[in-house]
Amino acid sequence: MNYARKSTACLLACVMALAAVSVAHAEATDSAVLDEPSALESAEHGVAADTQEELECTDTQSSEPVDDGASAVEESPSTEDEPYVDAESAGDGLPQPSSSVLAFDAKASGWNRLWGAIGLDTMEAISRRGWNSSEWVVIATDREHYDALAANSLAGVLRCPVLLTNPNSLSDQTRREIQRLGAKRAYICGGPNAVSRNVDGQIRAIGCGDVRRVYGAHQQETAMEIAKLVLSMQSNKTCIIATSTTYHDALSIAPYAYSFGVPIITCTNGGNVIPEFSKSLLAASGMSNAVIVGGERAVSSSAVGQLKSIGISTVERLSGATAFETSNEIAKWELSHGMELKAPGVATGDTYHDALAGAALCGVNNSVLVVVNDGNRITLTDFISSHRQDISGGYVFGGPAAISDSVYRTLEHCWANGYSADYATDEEAPYRAIYNYEFYRSKYPDVAAAFGNNRAATLNHFLNTGRCERRQGCAGFDVRSYYNQYEDLRRSYGVSWPSYYEHYRLHGQSEGRAGTGCTSLNGWQFHNVPWQGQPNGYYCGPTSGTMILASAGASWSASGSPLNVWNLAKHMRTDNYGFTSFHDRMFQAGMNSWLGRNAYTTIHAPSYDQARDAVLRSYDRGLAAAVDAQERRGGPHFNGHNNGTFSHIMVVDGYNNTNDRVVFADPGARVLWAGAQEKFEYPSLNAFITTYCQSEIMGDGRQHIGMFAPL
Repeated sequence: MNYARKSTACLLACVMALAAVSVAHAEATDSAVLDEPSALESAEHGVAADTQEELECTDTQSSEPVDDGASAVEESPSTEDEPYVDAESAGDGLPQPSSSVLAFDAKASGWNRLWGAIGLDTMEAISRRGWNSSEWVVIATDREHYDALAANSLAGVLRCPVLLTNPNSLSDQTRREIQRLGAKRAYICGGPNAVSRNVDGQIRAIGCGDVRRVYGAHQQETAMEIAKLVLSMQSNKTCIIATSTTYHDALSIAPYAYSFGVPIITCTNGGNVIPEFSKSLLAASGMSNAVIVGGERAVSSSAVGQLKSIGISTVERLSGATAFETSNEIAKWELSHGMELKAPGVATGDTYHDALAGAALCGVNNSVLVVVNDGNRITLTDFISSHRQDISGGYVFGGPAAISDSVYRTLEHCWANGYSADYATDEEAPYRAIYNYEFYRSKYPDVAAAFGNNRAATLNHFLNTGRCERRQGCAGFDVRSYYNQYEDLRRSYGVSWPSYYEHYRLHGQSEGRAGTGCTSLNGWQFHNVPWQGQPNGYYCGPTSGTMILASAGASWSASGSPLNVWNLAKHMRTDNYGFTSFHDRMFQAGMNSWLGRNAYTTIHAPSYDQARDAVLRSYDRGLAAAVDAQERRGGPHFNGHNNGTFSHIMVVDGYNNTNDRVVFADPGARVLWAGAQEKFEYPSLNAFITTYCQSEIMGDGRQHIGMFAPL
């Protein structure tokens, strides 16, 4: 892609867009690329307001293996040496589900937002919507996602909600839910470093007397212990394999794990291989099917061989280019494996709190969960649109800071009307006259490849880069046609390309101006360079260059110097010579040095055809041409110049390709020649080039006359 354009604003925008391209392209390779946001990152991006509390606790479960005591399933109070006696040893000790589930009311069709001021409030709202009562609750820390992800399969067997708590003390929201549900039994998933022992006593103190823990030495072992417990309660020949490094993939399939009691086995950090203790459990359980969620950067390709080596005959992988596309693929797979669309859930993929609790509600309804964010909503719209006839409504987990009102309206629109190529999000709608997402991606494969299904990033590229490059954003507007057809706009905007888009969007369409259809230009073109007077008798070169660069928005050099005539003179070495040397091509050298690219060339004594081509090309490039003209004593002079012999550099600002008239910006006006005009019109470019730019008169054997033309 050619990102070198007319202005520093455009140049900076293009650099920023290129950085976004690089990042987006890297993130679009696999679902595991989307790292878990920190508390600070979540807060800065407006998620923390309704999805998480302030992170004050330091006693959290680490992502690295931690000695958390003996791996155990234990009853509380007990010592870690007194493991919980499961059904295989006791014969009749299996926990039995006992709950009153509030089914989704299909008659009350529509999308219901369940949320609160913070993540724990949202969790409470989800639990209240899904369960009227429950003997059991499953509890995990709200500070990390590892334990709660695996806990969904345990909660599914018990048909109870998943509740989150602060690590050091029982959260008020979870306390209220335990009391409202009348829960008498609880499983805490995670060791004392994840949820302190204080919480056990606090749970018992509010009437839930049977408190048990299931955990291991670290996160993967905790997942294995939960899986072992689940399989002791309900046999299953299918398991789920997911990375614990990120949460998106496991969250998306958590409703399936809940609904069918399928254990979730997490991979080790770094190598992303299945731990030996997990493989031993799967082999001993007689597993025959495994579902890997996420691409090979999430769960390495070696996992397939490891699973088959322990007797698992069928291994499937569900993945997409991003975490959001993976979520879509998982939802489609779930529908083909026994799940329904009577009450699908939607949660943000920018943090995990809402989806952790929401997955249990989806699971109890045997419905899918799709994760989304503002920039990656197309996966949601595609999914909802293609299944909208089967959806009577669903749940949106989290408030507007988690799932924006814009995404919510997008969801409702696609559910009610289906997805269409002319659909625009709230962010896109103001630019509907000049931009259409599908058109832009289709016309420019480089954009589609760079940004994938990220609508926000694609729109940002169009606004900050595409318009500078005169890319066509929709079928109804082509900036080249608009520029060609309306001379009044050319006089006003010169080669400020974004201005033409904005004029059509805000005024031109309502004025009845045509956005397409004009392929040829007639009449005047202007750069509209801001006139500036030279500070001394020999700075016409740096001053003309400064006018050109200011018009192009190149207010900083490639090396970081602010634009002024003195700094540009250094690039042109004007002080070294006492003039801007035409012979040594110093205007060309200075402009190219300032821009950091090969933008200008020098033409000695150009023909008219060369001059006209250079001027016309200047409007396409967004950089004005300049002339170095010679006037002689007793000969013709222009613009009120004194009778003398000298060379003078000026900017070619305007040109009329119909009658060959030309407008120059003269840096010597008012400074060297009091009666000269800042910008003056000359009747013919041909006559000017012939008279002032073709015959050397200095007689010193060096070149002095010609043009500085943009390449």
